[in-house]
Amino acid sequence: GMTGSILFMRYCFLFMWSAVSIFAYARLRKHPLAGFAVISFFLFAPLDYMSISYNSVTLASLVAASVIFIMGRKKPAFIAAGVLLSFAVLCTPPLALLFVIYCAAVFVKRKSLEKPEFLKGINLLCITCGVVFVVLIFTIFVLSRAGIGEISKGIEWMFVAGEHERTGVLAVIREWIINAYRFLRAFPAAAVLGTIACAVSLFDKNRQKRRILYLVLTSLAVLISLLGCLYKPEYKFNYVMIPFIFLGLQCFILTKKKEWRVFILLFCTGIFYALTLGFTSNLGIVSVGQGLSLSVFASFLLAGRWYAEHKEEQADMPRKSGGFARLRWAAKIAVLAVIGLCAAQIGCELYLRYQRNYLDEPTGKLTVRLESGAAAGLHTSPENARMYMEVIDAIEWMNPQAEDTVFFGDIMPWAYLSADARYGAFSSWFNVQYNDKIYWDVYAEKQRAYWREKPDKLPDCAYLPKDSPVTPELLAEFINLAEFEVKETEAAYIIRGRQQ
Repeated sequence: GMTGSILFMRYCFLFMWSAVSIFAYARLRKHPLAGFAVISFFLFAPLDYMSISYNSVTLASLVAASVIFIMGRKKPAFIAAGVLLSFAVLCTPPLALLFVIYCAAVFVKRKSLEKPEFLKGINLLCITCGVVFVVLIFTIFVLSRAGIGEISKGIEWMFVAGEHERTGVLAVIREWIINAYRFLRAFPAAAVLGTIACAVSLFDKNRQKRRILYLVLTSLAVLISLLGCLYKPEYKFNYVMIPFIFLGLQCFILTKKKEWRVFILLFCTGIFYALTLGFTSNLGIVSVGQGLSLSVFASFLLAGRWYAEHKEEQADMPRKSGGFARLRWAAKIAVLAVIGLCAAQIGCELYLRYQRNYLDEPTGKLTVRLESGAAAGLHTSPENARMYMEVIDAIEWMNPQAEDTVFFGDIMPWAYLSADARYGAFSSWFNVQYNDKIYWDVYAEKQRAYWREKPDKLPDCAYLPKDSPVTPELLAEFINLAEFEVKETEAAYIIRGRQQ
């Protein structure tokens, strides 16, 4: 069954994340600061060490595919990149636009004699083969379990089941503006000073003469932002390194021999993914930070490239004294301070990873080991263990079979895993919230509409917390409760068929 499935999926997540990080470092290790880039991805990219999810699979797939695009030479590697790209698109459909842009780039460069391997037509064919392979398997899998009509209705409900409704171009723009404001509040120094420094240097034709000044200003903005984050320890720390993208962007602007592949395939892809997450998630800057972690990864590589080029130039130039030398030392100190603070953030992150468990108590208070259900094997606090076992005991009393339909009137994905039966909800993650307000009446109406549309999803057994918007009275609109056993506890109503 599903006993211990949560712990198993956490191990799967760690394996996937470690494998992608090792692969990325193995291919990029000759790039300066590649080690910092991989560490930043490994520690700061996930929302937390939870489990494999569509976000984590998307991000891991994008990193691995982008590294292959940058460093790949052989056809099997590009087939693998196509497979990885299709994983990312299946998890986050708007990313299909990346493949369209890639095809357009190959078409534009078709007559160019000097072009990178990934822009060659034969490698586009290899990537397409990888994509088609996964799409075929996915299509066969879906059609073997449902007809076209059922799939169409399922897609409809997939969009309705979001935490809050957002449709249309204006809604998208509104979400982006809100997230930009959140970023400004979280990192005012980087948002203002970093943006101005990058924008001015971009349009400055004599930027190389003033490169040290631009670098000092950008480093100062990043330094202030990162320093402020050291005093904000919390479990949602994947957004902490976002300010570093300004230093990466500035280094790219100031580099003479630019790393266009890293900038486009990693930095810009991260920006696009962050914009997508900003619209599809209600976690705000925390979610956007997960997408931008790809840009942070690229920023370390871009900063390393600038440093290597600057070092080569210094070796070929006679030493200068006076104001220029002092300014150059100021730039070195600024860059070293930023890198040093990044190292401090990494140390802080490692400590927090050990001290804090996602949505639970600090490690020292996790004294109870769960022995049954989907969370078997995890350690938690006595209070959380008590609430967990109340639901597990309710599931045992309901005794759902594989062919039964079960319903939980709260945010309980783990309970559905523990029950290991058909779902009677439009979503196992159904909190309808916006700006920290939970609209229970909206959720109740959605569940009511779902059961009207799909009466085959009416539950054979249900667990209804007393503060749930789905009440026994609402359920009685669809089923005759006289044919069911109803057990009332201090926390919930538990319902099962009398034949059980």
